[in-house]
Amino acid sequence: LKVVSQRPRPKSCESCLPVDARLLLNIGASTQVIFDLGAHLKKVWGQEMPSEDEIEMPEWSLLWAGDVDADGKLDLYLGVTGENMEEHLLLLSSAARPKQLVREIARFTITGC
Repeated sequence: LKVVSQRPRPKSCESCLPVDARLLLNIGASTQVIFDLGAHLKKVWGQEMPSEDEIEMPEWSLLWAGDVDADGKLDLYLGVTGENMEEHLLLLSSAARPKQLVREIARFTITGC
């Protein structure tokens, strides 16, 4: 797993990710975008997205990695926290479509203030 971005981290939050950050899973010669922060923020904020300094940027965490579906391949359980929300995502290799390494099969979202 690695995070890639063309932009620097926001100056107002050195532990936050840039708005164009993407989480990539790379296994051998295959690479898949697991989470695209820019796409996520556009979904949450639409075209009226505030600047990086005006919102709490989401952060990712790897909660678990292993083989939950017993197919001999990597599965992931990720956490995403941000502006009044927390999400947990389960990504399984056995559910992956062609040219994918894993696919999200479950999402638990908590929102509020």
